[in-house]
Amino acid sequence: MLLGYYRYGKPDVILTLMGFLGGLVAITAGAGRIAAPWAVLVGAVAGVIVPLFAIWIDLLAHLDDPVGAIAIHGAGGVWGTLAVGFLSHDPNMSRLRHLEIQVIGVLALGLLSAIASAALFATLRAAGRLRANEADEFEGLDLAEHDIGAYPDFQQTMIKSYHLREA
Repeated sequence: MLLGYYRYGKPDVILTLMGFLGGLVAITAGAGRIAAPWAVLVGAVAGVIVPLFAIWIDLLAHLDDPVGAIAIHGAGGVWGTLAVGFLSHDPNMSRLRHLEIQVIGVLALGLLSAIASAALFATLRAAGRLRANEADEFEGLDLAEHDIGAYPDFQQTMIKSYHLREA
């Protein structure tokens, strides 16, 4: 909330909620391994990192993430996973070794996600289902997929079902 106030001059509800959710996601990785005071710190850091990452995704990377899922689960999850390596106390393993394991896990999951995403998008592209056609985008996908206008006051064309009945 303070970040939104600092950046925009007023509290921003969306950034505040993203910060809360990012904190919850971040502490999930180390819930059984990190002491309560450190858990508060991990959540607080995520509460700043996640909204900043969401702003970066939107304004600089130009990726479409309207609900902030990439920022919340990506940035919050990575920070929380790495925090386990920083803050976990394990008498059988050094912190550096624990951090190394966490970094390998983050990189492995990132690589797996990239490969799975590429395969999914290649399959959708091959099937011709990756993008809607331009006419449907212009009319609105609510009409193309559900045959009803989500915003009837801003209707640009007639509803298809009415048009088909007249023909």
